[in-house]
Amino acid sequence: MSRLTCALALAFAMLFSNPYLSVAQSSPSAGVSFTVRQRPAPAEKPAPPKFKKFWPAVQAADWADARRLAAGTEWEETLNAFSQLRQGFYAEAETAFQALEASTPHEKLRGLYRRLHHHLLFLQGKWPELAEEDTNNVMIQAFARIPGERFGYSGEKGNEYPLRISTTGCPMAEVKINGNKYWFWLDTGASLSVISSRLAEAAGVVFLEGEADIATSTSAKARTGFAYADSLEMGPYRLYNHPVLVMDTANLQFTLDDGRQLRIDGIVGWNALMRMRLELHYGKGYYRILDESYDAPRNFFWMGYPIVELQSETGVPLAFGLDSGSANTSLSAPIFGKLKPKKVYRDTIKVGGAAGFEQYETRIAPKTALQVGKYLFELKDVREEREEHAFFFKLDGTIGSDLARGGVMVVDFPGGRFGVLPEGG
Repeated sequence: MSRLTCALALAFAMLFSNPYLSVAQSSPSAGVSFTVRQRPAPAEKPAPPKFKKFWPAVQAADWADARRLAAGTEWEETLNAFSQLRQGFYAEAETAFQALEASTPHEKLRGLYRRLHHHLLFLQGKWPELAEEDTNNVMIQAFARIPGERFGYSGEKGNEYPLRISTTGCPMAEVKINGNKYWFWLDTGASLSVISSRLAEAAGVVFLEGEADIATSTSAKARTGFAYADSLEMGPYRLYNHPVLVMDTANLQFTLDDGRQLRIDGIVGWNALMRMRLELHYGKGYYRILDESYDAPRNFFWMGYPIVELQSETGVPLAFGLDSGSANTSLSAPIFGKLKPKKVYRDTIKVGGAAGFEQYETRIAPKTALQVGKYLFELKDVREEREEHAFFFKLDGTIGSDLARGGVMVVDFPGGRFGVLPEGG
């Protein structure tokens, strides 16, 4: 069986080598389905320790075990920095990791704290500071020359705006680039916004010096340029001096298994979406930008990738990436060790990247139940994804758009909240 994945995800590995681009396409698999039933969250009760060492517990986002294993001031300060991260105090977390970098006597940890610090500079759009620390990165140097990015709103929040679902199941919205209208993918898995070379000049983006090779989801690489849009508008939302990647149009065109052609004109990436409180109504075909936070406990933060903290049906803490550009939810290797599914079978996955296709064998879990807030999602035939998205954290899987098919996905990063609801729920 061949199955294509549909995500276009830009993972932020550029701080350490080249910008990383995972471009994959996929049609939703007929074998994946889910049901939703409301139930109270699993009661909190002491769980047996799962880890024997501090750092593996932190990487698994198992904070109870990490606290138990923390020995000494440095580990306590590390947990405090991650706590600030999870609470949305990113400037404070940036300062804390920078202080840990300066104080730790361990060379390897010094490098880890530095990278955590750099990722938080990226999240906050602090390109000049990044450029001072990484003088060899072409993209960082290019974006450091952009006038300061600004954002705001024009018009009332809460109004309904049209939302389309692409042939691969990914959400799309009408945007204006310097006043020119286009339909772009809304992709939380793309670290940066993207515009095709076909549209870039017509849209009037300002090109910057330099190009770089981007790694893709296959072994091939794709060339990209750098630019910024004087203005990007989406509903009432306005961004000024917004950094974008310019990709060759040929690298954003794909042929699906059924022969249909898929063309991506552009992507509203995480560097734009993270500023909005989005409510995506997949079933009814509209989106809203909310004025207030989604009413739920905090469960959403970022470290190289948007991360949602959730639970298994039995209350095991899990950490999943969020990729609205992916048609299907997928699993990663750690979850198989945590949940130990009784039945697993293997299949072959065909992945299409910006410059070709590759196949690899993967595991399929016939049944997986995930608790997101007060709703339990029961998924069938969920595949394992071999690619690691987040920096540092060992994620248990990636939430795709299928979780909200026919319902509502709430992506409220300013409030640190993520949820999937039935329409009207």
